[in-house]
This record gives sequence, structure tokens and C-alpha cells, in this order.
Amino acid sequence: AGLPNILAGRRIVPELLQDDMNATALALEAETLLADGGEQVAALGTCRHALDTDFDAGVVHALKDLMEKPGHA
Repeated sequence: AGLPNILAGRRIVPELLQDDMNATALALEAETLLADGGEQVAALGTCRHALDTDFDAGVVHALKDLMEKPGHA
């Protein structure tokens, strides 16, 4: 459900949804992140880089390449 997890294709940030969200679960997740959140910080940096790319320019470039292939007008 979380965009970082979707971009990474794995669990980076906790997703405590509906009945899974309670004080105990939240405390356990916070404790885990505070104790060893280095890998999570690195993974979030990778996700941020993916979001910082110029998406519009990439689409234009891809469409231009497609249109220049034989058989496309």
C-alpha cells in the first residue's frame, strides 16, 4: 500500500493497516527502526532518486524512439 514498498518491490516501511494498527504493533515497529534503521534510510534514498528523475522527459524520449521505428507514422 505504501509507495516506497511498491517502488522497491519489497517491504521498506511498515504498513500497519486497519486491525494491524495498534499501540503494540506501532511500538514494535518504532523500536525496530530506532535500533537499526540504516538499511531503511538507504532504501528510501534509492526510492527518492527514482522519484527525482524527470519523468516527463523520459516519456517524451520513449515516444520519440517509438515513433522513429519503421512502420510507425
